[in-house]
Amino acid sequence: MEKDIELTDLLNTEDNQELFENGPSLHHGKVPLETVFFARRLLYVSHFFAQFAEIAWQFCLTLFLSACTHYQSLILVSTYGLSLGLAVCFGGSKIGRFIDQTDRLYAARVFIWSGNLSVVAATAFSFILLSQSDELGPTEQINQDEILENSSWLKRRFNGVPLNWSSVLALIGIHVFGSAAQVLAQGFLVAVERDWAVVLSRSAAESLSANEPNRDDVGHSFSIWLSDTNVAMKQIDLGCKVAAPAAAGLLIPFFSGEATPSPHALRWVCILIGIFNTAALVVEYVCTARIHQLLPALANKEAGLENAWQNDSCIGMESRMENKSMQRSPSALRRLSSELGIYFEERPVCWAGLGLALLYLNALTFGNGIMTAYLLYRGMDLSSVGALRGVASAIGLCGTFVYHLSASRLSLEATGMWSISYQLTCLVLCILSLLTSVKRWAFILLVGGVCLSRIGLWVFDIAVTQMQQEQVPNDRRGVVGGVQQSLNAGFGLLIFVLGFFFPHPRDFFVFVSTGFASVALATLLFAFAVYRVNK
Repeated sequence: MEKDIELTDLLNTEDNQELFENGPSLHHGKVPLETVFFARRLLYVSHFFAQFAEIAWQFCLTLFLSACTHYQSLILVSTYGLSLGLAVCFGGSKIGRFIDQTDRLYAARVFIWSGNLSVVAATAFSFILLSQSDELGPTEQINQDEILENSSWLKRRFNGVPLNWSSVLALIGIHVFGSAAQVLAQGFLVAVERDWAVVLSRSAAESLSANEPNRDDVGHSFSIWLSDTNVAMKQIDLGCKVAAPAAAGLLIPFFSGEATPSPHALRWVCILIGIFNTAALVVEYVCTARIHQLLPALANKEAGLENAWQNDSCIGMESRMENKSMQRSPSALRRLSSELGIYFEERPVCWAGLGLALLYLNALTFGNGIMTAYLLYRGMDLSSVGALRGVASAIGLCGTFVYHLSASRLSLEATGMWSISYQLTCLVLCILSLLTSVKRWAFILLVGGVCLSRIGLWVFDIAVTQMQQEQVPNDRRGVVGGVQQSLNAGFGLLIFVLGFFFPHPRDFFVFVSTGFASVALATLLFAFAVYRVNK
């Protein structure tokens, strides 16, 4: 099955040009299989640009906020992460309900336009902040340390942060628009990964059954297509996590002439990020519109189609009644309670999802900015940090191939169980890094444990995602996906709460211990889910 994601290659053949210009022709009421292939490749293109733009933006923003304190504090990285977590935590379920109740194409366009324009606004505020940060140099910050030595606890937390009015307004703008961009990006991810990919895979399975009338394993074909699509999209995610930080880590020092760039050297990167997100907006908009045109099933959000596959008519009717009840209720607390109720009714997959959410209570990753800021504090240059993040993502990319092999031989439950256990074993190396006094070995154990654990992390992530896709009915998929994103963000923001109370990089041992404990608890929860399945 083709997984090429180059847009120009998609339009080179006459068949693909005809599909792009004229739309699909129907065969016995089914979409031709070649049309589904083409739609899936367009889905990959849209997903690639969305993920590359998002990852490049988040990586560069971590550098912007760290540079504002001249790499001497985790406080801005922590407050930004906390604002992201709160926004997704409280907005995730509402986004999920919006997805369930709104036309698929309209929802996707809202996420694309609003999300990318929010990033552009946040980069403009970042430019202002970086322009102001050079007014307070490292020497002045050292003097400020002496002044604040006997000051209040709160003032010491914000030591080194530029606090003039223009910088404060810029920081507020970054936190507000950056949080909005994250919520909208998660909404687009839920819509595409949890919904569009399922409809596409179902269309492929129906096309196969139309081409082979004697075929009686349509459900099996659906599962294979869905698994292949999930793996390919995760490979795109991880490929972007390799390319975007590595490119930034190499190109920023090249253009700035500094291994650890100053705020002044970083401000022009803001303009490049804004330009790239504008270009990504155009590509995502065109691709999603064309996919929607190619697959008529995307225009149908009735629960009946899903019921035909999963025999969940009673559940679907109950869910619709709950939806109407919640629409009548003005109470946000009641809506939240109902959404959590819907999520936890999906047993035992809810326990697997809760285990996945617990993995976000873990700073042992290059993705949340805290470990990046810690390595910069310990003297590692930016190019090395970017390269290590790329290595970790490349190892995680191997996990997608491992998942494909494992899922073809084992059940999803068995695949998830061995992968989360493997991740926990790798993080033992990070705990050992706290016990050695040799700096070089501590680095090797810490970075090695984090990098090796990526295989287990992504195998587990894909396994739980597919369990939810296959076991959650169509008319609940948006709510369950939104609540899952909220839970992920809720646990993730706890890391940044820790960063607020332990802002100095020398307290990184707190994050190492917390990360190991969270993965251990996730292992126990998933083991309970497997027990409930087998009971």
